[in-house]
Amino acid sequence: LKVPPYQRQFVWSEEQQLSLIQSILNGVPIGSIFISKRKDDSCYDIVDGQQRLKSIFYFIENDYKTKGGRLSQQEQEKFLNYPLFFNILDLTATDIESADVFRIINTTGEPVSAHELRRGSNTGIFSKVVETLSSALFPQINSSFDVQQNPESESSCLWSRLGIFNEKDIRQRKDQILIAQIVFSVLTEQRLPASDEVLDRLYFPENPLFEEIERKINAYPADRLITELSMIFDIFDGSLIARINKTTSSCFYIVVLALHNMIICKNKPLTSTDALDAVFHTVKAFLPEELGKKEYTELFEFTLSQIERFCITNNQEYPPEWVEFERIMRRAQIETAGIEFKQGFLRLDDNRKEDKCLKQQIVETLC
Repeated sequence: LKVPPYQRQFVWSEEQQLSLIQSILNGVPIGSIFISKRKDDSCYDIVDGQQRLKSIFYFIENDYKTKGGRLSQQEQEKFLNYPLFFNILDLTATDIESADVFRIINTTGEPVSAHELRRGSNTGIFSKVVETLSSALFPQINSSFDVQQNPESESSCLWSRLGIFNEKDIRQRKDQILIAQIVFSVLTEQRLPASDEVLDRLYFPENPLFEEIERKINAYPADRLITELSMIFDIFDGSLIARINKTTSSCFYIVVLALHNMIICKNKPLTSTDALDAVFHTVKAFLPEELGKKEYTELFEFTLSQIERFCITNNQEYPPEWVEFERIMRRAQIETAGIEFKQGFLRLDDNRKEDKCLKQQIVETLC
């Protein structure tokens, strides 16, 4: 069994998971699981039932623990002997056909957000880029959220620390709407309103906007776009986030696009991030209640001028691998096997003497 790309991520709360476990222990039916066989016969896709199956899996992995303690041996056996019923859908299914079934099934039962349904119908490159960036910013979203086991998973997230999204928002994929806006604007140099109508056009295949964005992202291409935006997101380290304190999605959207334009497009790196919090506070103060096309353009140009004050002029165009190099260097907390020599030519022991072997190692690494 596999979770296909059109499926939403695991979104059930701890309370919902425990309610399912209790239903199983009480012998209450939990509904059928819908699956379909892949065209290559390699496995079955879970069309509906991912939340229930993952809840069961996480419960077993967590050693059968409930709020009342660990299940007895007899209760464990009863739990494991509970029958699960599977409906095999007769689909020679492409991802899009299965995604349509997913949308129909999920119009009832556990509420699904508009973007989860939108995401469930899209298997394009744009959607994959948004997914990749979202997972990088909050990797905990792909696992069971257990406050008792992982109390810092939400508080350590970029979105929650900036006050933009909370755990529930992220599980409903609201962060992906903001990331989709950013990716769209980088590709088109236009503002993307966060309206359901526009997002539907962007996500659903056979729509002219969908096809246009797919062409643009292929030309960019996708890997380079992910690398560049990841580099921009990496600027937001702990100290900068603490100085920004709280902001809004609109403010973040404008500042990130301005940073991308200045650092990537104009090749003017920041001298430091010390003043970025002031940029955020200034932009937030000037942010209108309604961010129309005219207001966005004016505020974007203003933000560019604010950021440019803290950039250096550099006319050299760096290839993508150097952008990735700088990104890794920014993120690294320790020396890595792939990229060494952050300490210069000095040894890391107490003597701090010159290590004469390093020069030869550097030459060998570069060549």
